[in-house]
Amino acid sequence: MNIIKDYLPINIYSRPGSRRPETRAVTWHWVQNPMTSAKFNRDWFATAPERKKYGSTHYLIDLNGDIINDIPDEEVAHDCGAAGKIDPVSGKLYTDLARKMFDKYTLNPWTPSYVIISIELCHLDWNGKFTDATMDSLVELTTSLFNKYDSLVDPMNQIIRHHDVVGWKNCPKWFVDHPDDFENTKKRVLARLS
Repeated sequence: MNIIKDYLPINIYSRPGSRRPETRAVTWHWVQNPMTSAKFNRDWFATAPERKKYGSTHYLIDLNGDIINDIPDEEVAHDCGAAGKIDPVSGKLYTDLARKMFDKYTLNPWTPSYVIISIELCHLDWNGKFTDATMDSLVELTTSLFNKYDSLVDPMNQIIRHHDVVGWKNCPKWFVDHPDDFENTKKRVLARLS
């Protein structure tokens, strides 16, 4: 697994520098930008202050499987906030699952981002399809995070999609549209941990 540390500069929009108090889950995302590299998307997060838009992730996985770590695991990334939008199913700021998993971290001024490590995936097209190299690195990286954090013990329940947190966001699109692939990829992590 090739991880390149390329940390974002500290700023309020993409890398606030705040420490995460604990780790409750790993979230998977898509970059929503087909055929772009992890470096391109890392650099886009670096422009968040210029755009005055919040957003970031801990890791980006390239089409070739390379991984960029742009925010240290111990710090908060702006990855799973509700952005003031309501989950269409629960009618609340976050999904029922998120409110159960993250309790106080779903109440303002908190967000689940305080207790999540996030991974963004580069993809081939607007269907959100990932390369085999991206998927292999995703499984390896996620497994390493479960080995690193004692609080991560159940990949079938502690690996979630961004969609599972906010409900209104189709992220990562491939796993939202293909829930069997999502479950099977979590099983690959589980198998590596067994």
